[in-house]
Amino acid sequence: MKALKNFRLIVFAITLIATSAFAAQRSEIEATYAKWSRLMMAQDWRGARSMMAPIYYLVDLNGRQVPLGEVDASVRTFLTSSRDLNVRVAVRELHPSDVDECVAWVTITMTYQSRHNGTWVPMRQTINRVDTLRKTAAGWEFTYSQTVRQF
Repeated sequence: MKALKNFRLIVFAITLIATSAFAAQRSEIEATYAKWSRLMMAQDWRGARSMMAPIYYLVDLNGRQVPLGEVDASVRTFLTSSRDLNVRVAVRELHPSDVDECVAWVTITMTYQSRHNGTWVPMRQTINRVDTLRKTAAGWEFTYSQTVRQF
């Protein structure tokens, strides 16, 4: 009976430690997305891009792998033809694979104005993405993203 009680205490302690570690990781990941959002709203692509690993690539809705260089060019074009950018990221789910890597299911909502035929037009875009992040000495960085239709 005493062995069972001790076992339960050990399981409880392990669960408590794991829960607090997960809560800390979630807080760090949410702070990473908040930083990325602030940089994007400031149109600081250099800063936002510095949060991406050199091996980063994106898989679009059609399953095409888009390398970082192409993402870079696309975002630069977007930022030069947009203004009043507002970015919100909602972290829907986190799936840590270990203490230094995590998969995040996020919804990114952007509102902005885009120039069309010389006129600024209000736009709204919602993107569902699954991101893999890796913890480095400099903080969390994005290594992979896949755009998905819905969760």
